[in-house]
Amino acid sequence: MESEEQLVLIDWEGLKLAPVEADLMFLVDKPYFHTFLKMYQKTHQNFKLNPDALHFYQGRRKLEDIGEFMEQLLFDSLNEQERVVTMNYLKEELRTISG
Repeated sequence: MESEEQLVLIDWEGLKLAPVEADLMFLVDKPYFHTFLKMYQKTHQNFKLNPDALHFYQGRRKLEDIGEFMEQLLFDSLNEQERVVTMNYLKEELRTISG
């Protein structure tokens, strides 16, 4: 979408009013995160990353993923290979939250 010669990106999936950290959580593990953050802070000079908010959204996403994997295992018709893959994803998520 364009607005007065500026490109505006809108994420319609799960549209909500949330702090920037709700989206930044997807970039933290990327090699370009610090470069992106510096550029973002130049554009939004009053922005300061809130590590508590970032941690909250990362944890919430892990719990959502765990719930989704469990739902797939319980209710979806998975073949053996799909079941193994889903179990591995679930184990990895559980491992990362347990330390």
